[in-house]
Amino acid sequence: MIFKISTHMKELIKIKSLFSLLFLVLPFSFMACNKDENPNTSGNPENELQGNIENGFQGNVIIVGAGASGLAAAKKLEKEGISYQILEATDKLGGRIQKNENFADFPIDLGAEWIHEDKSILNFLIDQPGNEPNVETILYQPMNVQQVVDNIISQIPNEEMIDYFAGYITEYKFKSTTWYDFIHENFALNIEQNIIYNARITTIDYTGDQVVLTTENGMEYKAEK
Repeated sequence: MIFKISTHMKELIKIKSLFSLLFLVLPFSFMACNKDENPNTSGNPENELQGNIENGFQGNVIIVGAGASGLAAAKKLEKEGISYQILEATDKLGGRIQKNENFADFPIDLGAEWIHEDKSILNFLIDQPGNEPNVETILYQPMNVQQVVDNIISQIPNEEMIDYFAGYITEYKFKSTTWYDFIHENFALNIEQNIIYNARITTIDYTGDQVVLTTENGMEYKAEK
């Protein structure tokens, strides 16, 4: 492994790592119109959802995108008993979290790869107690690192790497699985039936009593939020 570690690079890596973590744990937002209650639907019933009022909300929700945020939002709505549907532009869920099972005899992350935090964050993401997740992880702190200075490659002393990691966030990786598997098992497994694939949204109209979303092939979907 070849790194060129500088002060600027360290700061950039830290910022990028924190951003990656925030991408997963920030509150998830839903598309909303200016009407909070509208139990009536109109138009083609095949393109609309039936409302659920167990928690006081009378209406339906459409989530655009079956990536990490969209799937987490769907899981929350499922828990609250709110009717929802996910419109996904591609033919697969996961967004930028994908995996490859053909290159090696173990799955490889495509997209998200590192766990930029202590491994206990995996339990936090799925509301599980304890610090030890039920999936095997490995600490990622490589010691065999080289640097390039003025086109000269040299080994970075282990002592410097130890100091480097001491001032850096703890990082882990999945050992024999991937972020995609984690997202699929904990967020997508029970909600995939509510995903409509190949539904690329071209327009969103908030001006009426309902939000109207139109796909590139002319299909319309309506919801209160």
